[in-house]
Amino acid sequence: MLSARRQAGGRTGTGSLENDRSHRQRTTGGTAPLSVVIPSYNQVNHLPVCLSAFLAQVPQPSEIIIVDDASTDGSLDVARAFSEKFSLIKVIEHSANQGAPEALNTGLHAAAEEFVLFGAADDFPLPGLVGTGVDQLKQHPSAGLFTAEVALIDADSHVIGYRPAFLPTWSAKYLSPSKVSVLLENGDNFLSGSANIYRRKLLLEIGGFDTVLGSFCDGYASRLLALRHGFCFVPTPLAAWRIIPDSISHKTASQHGKNMETLSLALDKWIAEDMRGTTNGYAELFELRWRFSVLRHMLLNGPFEVDMIMDTIGGSSFDRRIVSLLCAMPFAKVTLLLGWFTIKKKPVSLWALLFSGIRRITLDVLRRPRIDKYVQEINGPTNW
Repeated sequence: MLSARRQAGGRTGTGSLENDRSHRQRTTGGTAPLSVVIPSYNQVNHLPVCLSAFLAQVPQPSEIIIVDDASTDGSLDVARAFSEKFSLIKVIEHSANQGAPEALNTGLHAAAEEFVLFGAADDFPLPGLVGTGVDQLKQHPSAGLFTAEVALIDADSHVIGYRPAFLPTWSAKYLSPSKVSVLLENGDNFLSGSANIYRRKLLLEIGGFDTVLGSFCDGYASRLLALRHGFCFVPTPLAAWRIIPDSISHKTASQHGKNMETLSLALDKWIAEDMRGTTNGYAELFELRWRFSVLRHMLLNGPFEVDMIMDTIGGSSFDRRIVSLLCAMPFAKVTLLLGWFTIKKKPVSLWALLFSGIRRITLDVLRRPRIDKYVQEINGPTNW
């Protein structure tokens, strides 16, 4: 849980902020041609941490646009306080709550720079995200976007894991559209929203974020740009993603009916792209992985039953008998069910997961203490 100090005010008050001139004297790396867009809805406790982390980036982004989606908890006051102290921070206010996808598009159309990053108010960047991402996109002008590894942190601000589950490359590299098509055969969750930096012009060309896709709107846009233009990837954690029960991403992932509705909408779009020759048969793989993801969240969060499982993932009469048997187990049923469908459906390459896991275990001894230290510092009572 967040400390009592932050809940009582902590870094949300204007008195905790340095003035713009003093802060810029501490960050001598100049600015990068990057607009940061932060949709915010009732994030009074997390927003100061997010903004502080972006202000600490070297170089800083040219502008930070906070899109307040009609917050009712004091978040807007926090945004205004930061905006008054730091000239690069701008605030856009929605008069009524419109949802995150609309807030993303509001920020996109307000952004002025060549590159744009969309940060969740309850997540934050790790050192090097802005500089590394912009440099990579400048070096590879055909790339549609940049991304990197993301550290998963819990409610107590401790590192508990990393994403993506398998690494598309083990060194900093531009991956062409043809390479992306091959990578999609192994898995597709290597575009982590918290670390994505888009080439704004190309994102606008595809119409920005499709609001009918809800929380998957950025997942669709990033995959489509990667398939059309390729992307840059750096296998280093450059952003932190909070895994907490009341986060939007966690709540959305647990809504079975809504997720199946989103699958239908997204599948229609991928089938259309397949017909255009953009995605080379990706629609079928996407459906399999989406269904497996919905199944995983269902099993981990419950409740579930045999019919619900089979409707979600599909399978033969033999699969149904196995599922019925495993559901009747007094223990380890979730692990056994996930294991069965992982082996049977093969949603991702098990070899890719294995090798990525071995690499992470080896590197984690060196990098986890450094990341943990920064995460604790940026979430602590530091004054800005």
